[in-house]
Amino acid sequence: MFRTASIFIAFLATAASAAPTVEATDRTRWDGLPSVRMKTTGLDVNLLNDWAEKVLASGECNIPGMRPNRFDIDKPYAVLVEPSGNVQRIIVGETGCAGLNSLLGTTVAQWAEEGRYRPTGAKEPRWYVGRIAFARQP
Repeated sequence: MFRTASIFIAFLATAASAAPTVEATDRTRWDGLPSVRMKTTGLDVNLLNDWAEKVLASGECNIPGMRPNRFDIDKPYAVLVEPSGNVQRIIVGETGCAGLNSLLGTTVAQWAEEGRYRPTGAKEPRWYVGRIAFARQP
């Protein structure tokens, strides 16, 4: 957990000036947004699974049906993308656990930092939707 937290803190420190705002909510009409277009879509499932396992093992969260060795996370996210492809804001689907929300938000923010979102060609920033899904089964 400390290694992962250190990575998250280092990420925030290096990207603080350009970091998009990240929020978690369950009050977004995800289906009303167009799909996000990304340059690459790789997902480090092993890292996400290990982080989620540590969060769930810490006792920080009590989510019905989820345990450190058994969970299924499938949440939408929305990004406010500038015409250039830079991301201004990120909203992740509420998981019911601050640690898991951080995991999702950090993942999407890292993609923004890496420049994975394609330029939109629009005249102003627009919202787009995507999904993050990973699971661990015994």
